[in-house]
Amino acid sequence: MSSYPPTGLRRFAYKAPVWLYRANLGFLFGHRYVQVVTTGRKSGRDRDTVLEVVEYHARAGKLVVISGWGGRTDWYRNLKAGPALVLRLGTRRFPSPPHRFLDTGQTAMMLDRYRRAHPWAWRLLARGYEVDRVPTADQLDRAAAQVRGVVFDLPPRG
Repeated sequence: MSSYPPTGLRRFAYKAPVWLYRANLGFLFGHRYVQVVTTGRKSGRDRDTVLEVVEYHARAGKLVVISGWGGRTDWYRNLKAGPALVLRLGTRRFPSPPHRFLDTGQTAMMLDRYRRAHPWAWRLLARGYEVDRVPTADQLDRAAAQVRGVVFDLPPRG
């Protein structure tokens, strides 16, 4: 993975899901992508981003996302400064969901579960972190040190 968030055309492509959520088309993503609305830590204005859901456990009420560029992304720094205002998953809306940050060990375990659940996506992700398709524990630890995991606690379903 690049050491910095994308710019130019890649940034435009990454922003497209935000526009779809704003147009109330979040149902197109099911539970694979989530919109997170935070308060800008400097501006104080509402900021929203759409993130890939790494894990979702509806019955337990847990949703996990990662910051692929470590702690340098605005949404992650905004969450460090204060709680999310809203989280939208498909057609569901969760006001002010509590969240917690994963440590490196928890993030490594989560990445390994992601690898098993989404082997095709893992192949793309693994290239950016210089890990094998079936990574060693050391490779997972190194990858986990480069990303940041966040768990949102949602009302349990079912």
